[in-house]
Amino acid sequence: MIANVDKVLDWLSDNSLEFWTVYTKDSDNAKVFETADDETLEDKKARFRKVMEYCTGSRFIIKAKVVKGSGRGIFTEEFKNLPDGSISQNATISGVPQNIGVGYVSIDELEKRLRDREERILERVKYQRIEEENKDLKDELNAQNTTLNNVLKRAEPYVGTILGNIAGRFIPAPVAVGVAGMEDVTVTVDDQERLERALARYSAVEPDFIRIIEKLAEMCENKDQMYTIAKNTLIK
Repeated sequence: MIANVDKVLDWLSDNSLEFWTVYTKDSDNAKVFETADDETLEDKKARFRKVMEYCTGSRFIIKAKVVKGSGRGIFTEEFKNLPDGSISQNATISGVPQNIGVGYVSIDELEKRLRDREERILERVKYQRIEEENKDLKDELNAQNTTLNNVLKRAEPYVGTILGNIAGRFIPAPVAVGVAGMEDVTVTVDDQERLERALARYSAVEPDFIRIIEKLAEMCENKDQMYTIAKNTLIK
């Protein structure tokens, strides 16, 4: 008896057999595979493998020929088609015959399936944990954004006063400019409006803008060299 499907194909090749039929028992009514005339040899082998993937058992009969239609020179053999590691129906354990039957799964195959299933379960658990952690982070971020928005809303009525006080510290009073040939005219440079707009933009993106401005004023008063370098870098 041939051990498996691969050995059957080797047996066919070694005997130059290109036409074969497979039965579950020695009867035309028990046919499970037969080569077709319009198939190449490789197509026959591929289809034979595919059919035998879902036709398992411990006993099949194969009849093969070199020339199709010839009633002579027929090769006949039996073969098995069982999963790797499975026990044949004629095997014994401790001297006791075992009739396992078709569909038997070996211990190694069962352990492999259990390991695969366990790995899939662990993967699902891991992804669920990641999704839960992401949800917690999103909730925390939303809470922080809500808190910041509430603080800004409460501070909004005082922004104008703060900006006005800051502007008053840096903007000089209007100056009178004498123009030759004309009466003295007071020219007001509208720096206050520019400063208010700049401070409003700055405060919208920098929470510590007041402390930064105070630090700049202190560095300027003390003639700090870093202030001069920074100023020359920003204003070119």
